Amino acid sequence: MNYSSVNAVRYVTEREREFIEKLGRIETRRQIIPDKEINYASKYLHISDFARVKGLFAFISDETCKWKNHEYFVNMWHTFLKFVYRTGKEGRVIALHFEARPEDGFQVLDWGPVEWDLTCSGAVFPETWSKYLASRVPLKSYRGDYELPELVTMKPIAKSRITLEDAIIID
Repeated sequence: MNYSSVNAVRYVTEREREFIEKLGRIETRRQIIPDKEINYASKYLHISDFARVKGLFAFISDETCKWKNHEYFVNMWHTFLKFVYRTGKEGRVIALHFEARPEDGFQVLDWGPVEWDLTCSGAVFPETWSKYLASRVPLKSYRGDYELPELVTMKPIAKSRITLEDAIIID
């Protein structure tokens, strides 16, 4: 598969969708790794400055099956959607579809090692955060071989590029 540009999907709350409508773009809002985790991990090893950058996270549409149908993390997708839902505390989760283009500077990271730590021990080890950051490759160099791939860019995406919106039902 050619990964120079891909169909991407970002999951948001109704409140965040209203914010996007008002601003005219999807903003970079979440830090790559939370400060609390960086502070802990940096006691044991060097953590790249990239960890503190605010990014816009999304999924490669054709690879959400890796998240939805994972052999070992069978409830992970449902847990992810509930996490998104709780961040809004009301309303629905909405899937925003758009094209991730080369000029957006999207990179791919593998969440797989982080999820293994969270599932097996309930915490993420410093070495795992380092592996997560080291997995970062430009979208065009991605080969489709990550266990749990996620897209991140440091650039906002114009609202006009959203091609489809789906409401997600969480039970």
